[in-house]
Parts: sequence; structure tokens; C-alpha cells
Amino acid sequence: MSSTYKEFDTLARVAEALYEARVSACRLAPYVVMTDPDRMPDIVHVAENMPEHSALIYRHFGAPEREFIARKLRQICFDKNVQLLIGSDEDLANNCGADGIHLPERDLDTAHVLRIRYPDWIISGATHSELAIAKATKLGVDAGFVSPVFESDSPSAGKALGIDRFAAMAAQAKIPIFALGGINPLNANSLEGSGAAGIAGVSGFIHD
Repeated sequence: MSSTYKEFDTLARVAEALYEARVSACRLAPYVVMTDPDRMPDIVHVAENMPEHSALIYRHFGAPEREFIARKLRQICFDKNVQLLIGSDEDLANNCGADGIHLPERDLDTAHVLRIRYPDWIISGATHSELAIAKATKLGVDAGFVSPVFESDSPSAGKALGIDRFAAMAAQAKIPIFALGGINPLNANSLEGSGAAGIAGVSGFIHD
């Protein structure tokens, strides 16, 4: 993995280290970029600059052009060997041939049915508490996203968990746990040894 991540500096190096330290199998790449229309106006450009063996989660928030964008992203990601997941839209994920779906915590209950319908899909989900992690595990979710690990500028972010709290949650989990929220090149190194299966972010993960 190092040969494809080497140009992406600290975040990618940490993602690679977490990948190497995984104690259980996880189909989701360790370096995940989540789209946001407010902080990421040119999603296609972002996809074109993703490193190989990473993952992109397209969250369209009802954008009228979502079908066109999703198909464009699917082609780019296929060409670059990048996984594409669609945020909380089963029909769009199926129609564009995505690798899977990412579920907000409120939609975790759909994971069981989705696993039956699409056994090859990667299913990730927001799991911001031990209860949510346990629920996701029972429903067949492949990976849980816990946030915010650090202080975040995101309007929806709550109080930062901190490394110790995150590590405790990851240690108790029966599924791979990804760190999300406020991760940047200055604090990413502290995630090594935390038990995270990977890192995810929005604006801090954009590369030109």
C-alpha cells in the first residue's frame, strides 16, 4: 500500500499504519474521504485526486444531479482502484454500481435487509456510542465510524471524545472502527495504537 499512498503525506501514512496493525479483516480501505457539498464543491476533482486503495463516500443530500455525479464518480473510482460507497441511498448505490453504502446512525436498522439484498456490498455506518456499535454488529455492518475524535468545525459535531475514549470504544467493538472528526496532519499520529481500523474525514482529507 505504501507505493500508492506515499504522496499523500501524514494522513495517508497514518492510514497505512492502521491498515498494517489491523487485527481483524475489514473490507473497507483505511483512508476514507466523505463528501460534503458545502466544504467540497468540486466532488469530481476530489475523486480524481484520491490515492489508490482508498475509499470515497458520496453523500448527496438530495442533490438533483446526484445520479449523474454518482455515475461519474463510479467510473473515476473504478479507474483509480478506489472504493465508492453511497451515503444512505440504496437505489442510487445499486443503480450506479457502487461498492457499498454508508448509513447514518438513524438508518442502521436497514443494514440487515441490505446485507441480504446485496451480500457483496461493503456496509459502513455511523456508530457514535457503544450501544450503536453493538447494534451495528448484530445487523451485519462491516465497519463503524465513531466521531468526533477531535474537535471539529463540522456544524453537526458534538464534544470531542479524545483518544482515550475512542480507543476504549474500539477495543470493546466486535467490528472494525474508523476514527472520524477533526482529524488533520497535526493530530493524526496520535491515532496510531488506538485500535482504529482506519481514518475518515472531509475537508482535512482533500488533496489537489
